[in-house]
Amino acid sequence: MVKVEVDIKGDKPFFYPEYNNGWECVAQPNGDLKIGNDTYNYLFWEASEEDHLDDNTLTDGFYVEGQNAIAFLESKLNSAGFTSKEKADFITFWGPRIQANEHNFIRFDFNEACNKYADLKISPEPDHIYRIYIQIAPLDKKIKTDGQDIVPIDRNGFTVLEWGGQMSSPISINTPKS
Repeated sequence: MVKVEVDIKGDKPFFYPEYNNGWECVAQPNGDLKIGNDTYNYLFWEASEEDHLDDNTLTDGFYVEGQNAIAFLESKLNSAGFTSKEKADFITFWGPRIQANEHNFIRFDFNEACNKYADLKISPEPDHIYRIYIQIAPLDKKIKTDGQDIVPIDRNGFTVLEWGGQMSSPISINTPKS
């Protein structure tokens, strides 16, 4: 039996399946989670959160045109070590949101940096917990970025993957006058 608790740092949380001071499930080696008589591919939570991206952080990340959203996500998730199913779940959720904007700034938060969204407690403690959150901000024009290293998943032993993200408010890029 695995117990998963999430301390969300936002408002109006939504959980699926039902969250009763945590989820208690049997985790299968293939990733399936059994709760009672039902089997789930993943546990889901969502909440309204403070915007964690501002124009002071627009270098450590990626500029992505909306039309390149799918190729970008496939490349970065491959680098992270996502399985085909994990990529499909992530891309079908976030791909349309990126594609809807002509210009996007995208940054990923990994592992401990994701504590600003929620604290995660799992017992028994997994061998590896991999957390990745995407932050997306629509832009009004193209910008130059420095890129970002993608941290790969270590899947040796009992491994947990948590992914999520946030759509930030649109950011206007001001061009300084000469």
